[in-house]
Amino acid sequence: MITPDPLVDNMEINQYHQRVITAGLYMLEKSIELIERLLIVQDREKITYRVNDQPGDKVRNSVLQDVEKMRKIIRELKDELNLKPREESIARNVRAEAAHIWEALCDMVSGELDRYGKTPKELADLWDPKVKELIEISLRIEAKVSESRE
Repeated sequence: MITPDPLVDNMEINQYHQRVITAGLYMLEKSIELIERLLIVQDREKITYRVNDQPGDKVRNSVLQDVEKMRKIIRELKDELNLKPREESIARNVRAEAAHIWEALCDMVSGELDRYGKTPKELADLWDPKVKELIEISLRIEAKVSESRE
């Protein structure tokens, strides 16, 4: 429970300060979520890369505690300054990531790889069907999320 603070109760924050503060706290929260995700999901199977410097349990737990402290301060500031939370659409974020994947994959078909030298037919025959399947899946993900909003 937050105890009343006469200084905060009488403080007026203009809309521009509110926007900047809200955006800054939002970015901070997103960054600490990323740190947390990196530390928690680090054991997940990697396909195209390998993690070579996983922090030990002691460091990981200490950092996660600091992340929680930061989250607590953000929550206190939001409450004390009576900031309105931003609306965020998971569906929109998934669609944006799917579109990003689609765009990257379109640049990976053998015809596009020819910019770096003629792509051998054998590579194109192996590569293109898999890339096209990945493109279809990314479009399907985008469509499914778009349909879910209806």
